[in-house]
Amino acid sequence: MDVIREHLMYKNAPLTICMATITPQEQYEVIRIILESKTEKITICKHNSTNKYIDVLLDKLNIILTDCQTEQQQHQRFDPHTGYTASR
Repeated sequence: MDVIREHLMYKNAPLTICMATITPQEQYEVIRIILESKTEKITICKHNSTNKYIDVLLDKLNIILTDCQTEQQQHQRFDPHTGYTASR
């Protein structure tokens, strides 16, 4: 959480946050810091780990909502043993 806080407060660079990696209390803190910061291009993955109040707040923020599980599945990787490209 300290890294997220530092990034949002002092850096203005794109950031992706997976809500499954932080506690519900930290989720509220992230939203509070997003409201205070001027960081642009924040991407948040709800990962089905947020409650309905967090969902309402996230919908009102100027952020990009994504699903990191489907993004990981879409990325392809090369298997050197078979020589084929396979999806994760």
